[in-house]
Amino acid sequence: ERAPNRLKPDRQMVIVASIVEANPDLALREVAERLDRMREPTPSGRGRWGTSSVDMLIRKARKHGLLPDTGQST
Repeated sequence: ERAPNRLKPDRQMVIVASIVEANPDLALREVAERLDRMREPTPSGRGRWGTSSVDMLIRKARKHGLLPDTGQST
């Protein structure tokens, strides 16, 4: 059996950080819609992107220094 892809969450974090960095005024829903249009798999691997998943990845990107920490969720 093949080992799970451990880089996927980091890859998603980098993609979300890139979208937010290029367009900092986008709402969470707009980021989610872009990810859906890009056909980027969701963290669960099914369904459509939700704002809570986007927010979680933005927070993670800030924690890892990929985005500035603004003291707010978006």
